Amino acid sequence: MIKFKFDKDKAAEMMIYIVSKVPQCDKHTLMKICFFSDMNHLENYGRPVTGNRYVKMNYGPVPSEIYDMLRNPLQDEHYIVVNGYSLATSREANLKKLSKSDVNSIDYAVDMLADMDFKKRTEVSHGHAWQSADLNKVIDFEAMLEEIGDIELLQYVRSSNVT
Repeated sequence: MIKFKFDKDKAAEMMIYIVSKVPQCDKHTLMKICFFSDMNHLENYGRPVTGNRYVKMNYGPVPSEIYDMLRNPLQDEHYIVVNGYSLATSREANLKKLSKSDVNSIDYAVDMLADMDFKKRTEVSHGHAWQSADLNKVIDFEAMLEEIGDIELLQYVRSSNVT
């Protein structure tokens, strides 16, 4: 099984960056932008942005650790303001925690998804990776790589993956 180490600091900055870039950002938009940012970065650089695990939910992949960070912030983690499903940020993203390639992949996903409605975002996130998992179960990174469709990349990540 392919695994990547989750980087909580990078995930926090990713969330702040996305929420600050997307007017009227909501949880669904954030979750799908995270997924497609990781897919894009995986395709182009052989690793996701944050190492977050994704869970198959009815409305598409949900980044498990990011979802937990939104639901149960620690005392010093009030960087995202949650109001129902709507999100706002209380500070600017620290871009020193994100690489240029991370930012490029996030920008790619923001451009792709920010103007889509809920139904369209849900539809585009229901690709092979989402379909490969059982409901409420983790989507394997291997399925994400299979969705990308680059066999050489899949073999490279398999052979070089260390957890």
